[in-house]
Amino acid sequence: MDVTREAPPLRVGMIGCGLVMELKHMQVLPRVAGVRVVAAADTDARALQRVADAFAIPGRHRDLRA
Repeated sequence: MDVTREAPPLRVGMIGCGLVMELKHMQVLPRVAGVRVVAAADTDARALQRVADAFAIPGRHRDLRA
């Protein structure tokens, strides 16, 4: 009997949608096996929308406590 199972993806939420997230983190994280960026938070609504739209991040929060 094979009991090997694939682990569920690691769901990541990013705080801050500035250039480091856009040009560094989001260039690497989508390529890491088993990692899925599911949320982003930023007080700047335009930065949040730009990055979340560009990388198809479904969860969007203006308050990091959300």
